[in-house]
Amino acid sequence: MKAMLLQPFYFPWIGMFDMMDRCDLFLLYDDAQFVRQSWQTRNRLKTPTGVRWMSVHIDADYRLGTPIREIRVDRRSPWATKHLNQICESYRNAKYFDVYYPLLVSFFQKRSEWLVDYARESIILVAHLLGITTRIGLSSDFGVRKSRGVQKVVDLCHAAGAEEYLDGESGQELYDPQLFRDQGLTISFHRYVHPVYRQLHGEFVSHLSVLDLLMNEGTASRRIMLSGRVLNDEEIPVAHRAGNR
Repeated sequence: MKAMLLQPFYFPWIGMFDMMDRCDLFLLYDDAQFVRQSWQTRNRLKTPTGVRWMSVHIDADYRLGTPIREIRVDRRSPWATKHLNQICESYRNAKYFDVYYPLLVSFFQKRSEWLVDYARESIILVAHLLGITTRIGLSSDFGVRKSRGVQKVVDLCHAAGAEEYLDGESGQELYDPQLFRDQGLTISFHRYVHPVYRQLHGEFVSHLSVLDLLMNEGTASRRIMLSGRVLNDEEIPVAHRAGNR
């Protein structure tokens, strides 16, 4: 079984969904430290006046080092209504707006006090629309409390029953493959070239929220997502490369 571990991001970019599609299990790293003004709480939309942030308002009553799963949204703020208005402003002239906007209205009608619930549900919704069947879990559900850093990744893989770990391309600078091999795991790295697709409002902009792809390309979104896959030596499990056998 192949697993990945990423922080729960809010309506993330398409490369994350391609990475998810390559795994059997996607663990949302909900016990990672919360970082304000990060992808944990916001993403970007392409509006008629340029790229704009869509940000979840959070309760300011938290301490430095608080895990994501303990962060509350600010329920006094009308941020959900604002997000719907931003989406409408950005994509009401998009070809597939009428298909997806009602689903987003239903999404924003949900009520939870926890930030992680909105991030997780945004990922579940989009994964379904893209035909991704990867199982989604929370890292906090596996009881790995004491280890940190790379060792926590290894321990989570073992707890989940995974034999292989998939990380982003930048993980090559962070992780020593030998550490994984020594503990019975293989590690591979996801490489992705952002595809160009039809957009509104001027020249193409990459790395927006996946909502931009869905609104503009609809049923072609999965095919476009898959077109960014790069298959080369970096995606061959390290333990299987010539010279590591």
